[in-house]
Amino acid sequence: MINKRRLYVSLWQVLSVCLILVGLYGWFQPTSVVAQAEVRHITSDMQVEGNIATSSQDILVEGSVLGDVTSLSGDIVIAGYVQGDVVSYSGTIELQGSAQVDGNVLALGAKVTQIAGAQVAGQVIGDNPDEGGALASLSGFLNGLSAGQVGGVSRLSVSLVLALLTAGLVLVVVWRWPYRTEGAGRVMLTMPAYALLMGLLTFLLLVAVFVALSMVLALTLIGLPLVLVLVLVLQLSAIPGLAVLSSVVGRSLVGRGRSDQILLITLVGVLVLLIPLTFLSSMSLIWGMIVLYVLASPGLGAVIISRGGAYLPLPRHAVHDAELM
Repeated sequence: MINKRRLYVSLWQVLSVCLILVGLYGWFQPTSVVAQAEVRHITSDMQVEGNIATSSQDILVEGSVLGDVTSLSGDIVIAGYVQGDVVSYSGTIELQGSAQVDGNVLALGAKVTQIAGAQVAGQVIGDNPDEGGALASLSGFLNGLSAGQVGGVSRLSVSLVLALLTAGLVLVVVWRWPYRTEGAGRVMLTMPAYALLMGLLTFLLLVAVFVALSMVLALTLIGLPLVLVLVLVLQLSAIPGLAVLSSVVGRSLVGRGRSDQILLITLVGVLVLLIPLTFLSSMSLIWGMIVLYVLASPGLGAVIISRGGAYLPLPRHAVHDAELM
């Protein structure tokens, strides 16, 4: 028998986390009355010994930098000398005619503009998206989603296809491991707060590792295709948790049912979860991914706590009663 009260508590915790994330996103968004960060300017009479790195601040180099020039989301303009690499992960890079770069130049999510006369000793990645390989394809896909369409296909259609693939993978997990899924679901209902916390911490660790490895791999041509593999692994990590939550939600809506109805029950649950998530993804891909990870967190945490659904930990009061016997 599904404990609906515990299920509602768990789902309310998930909803609360989503609301907090949305609130923080809105709070930290720059408005028209907030002054934007000034450009980090290395004038022609300056020589910086070491690396220059910013998060969202633009960089203009007219002098010399004896190191790397890196920005996470800011634009970079090079008109002087850079001894190391020039990297912008989501901003543009402009190499003016007087630019000289001894290392590589990489614009991971945007474009490199190289004016005639600019000298680059290493590789220039991002100056021709048609020859950028896997990374350019990924960048074009994400940029297309942000613009509202990909190759003439609407963003809503892409979100629907991804939702169908996710639902199919969830059903495969439940079909292959029905009893383990049910066991993890019991753990999620028994200790929802612990399962949610464990799942969130796991996803935060995975995202941190993904970002760190992507930054390292993006600097090498050989490692670029591996970034796509990391994206796939990160997405697949949410499937077990989503399968557990879908099974529990389905049982709370249609009843426990027979053992041979587990796929139908899970299908009801995954549709309830993915329908609003699909429309959210059609409006904002990033927020769709964030909510997906948050939704899958209690189930993933329960999978970890229960060792894949094979071990059902007893509540503390049960352990205490057993010790008194």
